[in-house]
Amino acid sequence: MTSILDDNIIILFTRIPVAGKTKTRLMPFLKPGECVNLHFSFMADEIAQICKSADRLEVCYLEDESVTDDDCDDFRSFLMEEVSIPFCTFAQRGNDVFERMSLAFRDSFKLQNNGRQAKRLLIGCDLPFINEITLDRAFEDLDDSDVVFGPSDDGGYYLVGMSDYEPSIFHVSGDGASDVLSKTLLRCKQAFLNVSFGQVLADVDTPEDLYNLWLQRETLPEDSLTRSFLDTIDPSRFELAGLCGETVSVIVPVYNEMSTIETFIENLADIAKQAEIIFADGGSTDGTAEFIEKHLPKNAKLLRTEKGRAVQMNEAAKAAKGDYLMFLHADCVPPKNLVSEVRKTLHKTNWGCFGVKFDDKDPLMLICQIISNNRIHDRKVVFGDQGIFIKRELFFEIGGFPELPIMEDYQLSLTLKDKGEKIGVAKGLIETSSRRYHEGGKLSVMWKMNRLRKAYRDGVPIEEISNAYKDIR
Repeated sequence: MTSILDDNIIILFTRIPVAGKTKTRLMPFLKPGECVNLHFSFMADEIAQICKSADRLEVCYLEDESVTDDDCDDFRSFLMEEVSIPFCTFAQRGNDVFERMSLAFRDSFKLQNNGRQAKRLLIGCDLPFINEITLDRAFEDLDDSDVVFGPSDDGGYYLVGMSDYEPSIFHVSGDGASDVLSKTLLRCKQAFLNVSFGQVLADVDTPEDLYNLWLQRETLPEDSLTRSFLDTIDPSRFELAGLCGETVSVIVPVYNEMSTIETFIENLADIAKQAEIIFADGGSTDGTAEFIEKHLPKNAKLLRTEKGRAVQMNEAAKAAKGDYLMFLHADCVPPKNLVSEVRKTLHKTNWGCFGVKFDDKDPLMLICQIISNNRIHDRKVVFGDQGIFIKRELFFEIGGFPELPIMEDYQLSLTLKDKGEKIGVAKGLIETSSRRYHEGGKLSVMWKMNRLRKAYRDGVPIEEISNAYKDIR
């Protein structure tokens, strides 16, 4: 560890675990005793990382009327066994979490280690993915910043650090609200404080959070007590509690996509933890299928089918296990919230899509983006690069994608429109490649595609339209 100041101190903000009082938002999914075990597991794993990064640990604990002498003894014994650096303990004070954090910093600064100046981080006790690197980075950021925050994915923060006591930043309201960090940053701005940020991490407050952690348990260190605890949970408990949600199958038709497939698979990593992934290769000759086979993400498989996007997607849909089918192109960057947004949207409608943006910042492509996204609302028409998703039952009811050499997405959209199915539009944008528009001039390509759609509506033979639509791969 390197530091301009003398010491790096971490304040661990926790409670003395008591059955029925600890992790209550995880009950009744977890039994009271399991909540206590999980709390101790979280603490043990965090302390292991803290001891690699800090010079001193200060455990600031909450003790309510339910805590017994035995609970206190267990807590002290646990700390004596787990902490390998100098540490002390002191009680939390205050009426709400913000006042308790403020007073924890004040009490810590009063200790002040024989006058030695120190950087201080305060962290909570439900952070299974926090590590030495995150903590070291936060300490380093305090060399140039007055305050450092570790943002949590729910709009709050899991870490706050400072070198000098700044109580004004805790003068906010909204205990547990999604705007806690934004309100706190406003306080920092008003106090003319320089702020830096660490990586975004998820904390574990609800059964849904626990399920997401369970899905990612294999990414935790092998000696993690949290991982060991999660391994004891039978998957059927999540299913019976309705936490798994409807299964989403993400279907990706590919053909000669070596120029995009490596980046696409990297962008799919987080999605693959939450959904089934099926690549449907239509006979690639450039090594795409072999690359996918070698680098398959978790929960993914590869199908080899006849060439033709409609055929590939239909075959993958037949093999899919999901209640919801999501169709992605391999030249896109999907939003990180794809799976949750598909579920949310299909709770309200039977099919939907995302908005689209292009990877080209040319004004013409911005115009094309606006036209494409407005078309969803104005004409009730969706195209494949907008990430079509649909309930499995409805997909097969309409016969899947019509097996046409082109316009299969357009016709699916028209069929659903004629059927009176409302389009749901998910939050977030899919970034798609503008590579097609680079062939022959962007305006020319836009106009040509408009004319091809009109020709299809006018009944021009599909083969003639397909011949006019050059495959750029």
